[in-house]
Amino acid sequence: MAKKTNKNIIWFIDPVYRQEYVIFFAPTYKKFCEIVKKEINFSPHREEGDENVTGEFNGLTNRGGSLGVIWSSDKTVNLVHELYHACAWTLRNRDIYLTPDAEETYAYYYTFLYRTVMEYVRMNRRKK
Repeated sequence: MAKKTNKNIIWFIDPVYRQEYVIFFAPTYKKFCEIVKKEINFSPHREEGDENVTGEFNGLTNRGGSLGVIWSSDKTVNLVHELYHACAWTLRNRDIYLTPDAEETYAYYYTFLYRTVMEYVRMNRRKK
């Protein structure tokens, strides 16, 4: 029997920089923590009193590679915000810093991430 896929989790690998990402859509930080622990055995840590947070980016690195972990409470403004953090983390890890000369690289990569994620979101909406 095939494993049921969770429409609130998106996995993909960027073919240009070979960066892997996983995106979790969950309404609360508490729910995100439950899902991310179950899916990838990662326990995010947030300071007490940050109950109103609506998204988060974590860049995980080990000897086997790296994983960009994104949590967003929605598929709109919070997602866009967290995708920027993912973009900046990935490019900085490749020694590409946001300077006037690299501005276009950031813009293209950020657009790529957004389009990729939104295509997954649209595909999942059609499957309903």
